Amino acid sequence: MNWRDYELYIAKHFQQLFPNTTIRHDVKQDGLISRVKRQIDILIEGRIAGFELKIIIDCKYFNKKVDVKAVESFLSFLQDLKASKGILITNKGFSEAAKNRATFDTQDIELRIIDFSDLADFQNFAALPYSGVHGAFVTAPDGWVVDGAPLGNFLC
Repeated sequence: MNWRDYELYIAKHFQQLFPNTTIRHDVKQDGLISRVKRQIDILIEGRIAGFELKIIIDCKYFNKKVDVKAVESFLSFLQDLKASKGILITNKGFSEAAKNRATFDTQDIELRIIDFSDLADFQNFAALPYSGVHGAFVTAPDGWVVDGAPLGNFLC
């Protein structure tokens, strides 16, 4: 197992979860602020409820927890690429400072710990429950899984 295999596996998993979106691995895009090509591990693009969404996933296959510097760097990265949402995925976890930095920032960012054994249970990181013309984009709290199967009168 290496970092490249980790990225490819996660990209394929997201492709299965979201077949109606464009999901690309190892993409290069121009930064709006930096004015240089930026490398994106996984890019998810699509229209949801009439809105264009751009979700950037950064995979960290480390031998230790991700620290606050990596989270701060990712936040700047998302801003430079004008992302709607960012997901930072690692196999080892996050320092307390990294969790705090992500939680209390105004940018829409999620931290996830995904190990290969966990990917089979991972169903979704967000939901778009709706009724008629009204809907809401809801992210799953840390450790929760959004299940797309209807439950009684609830959509998810």
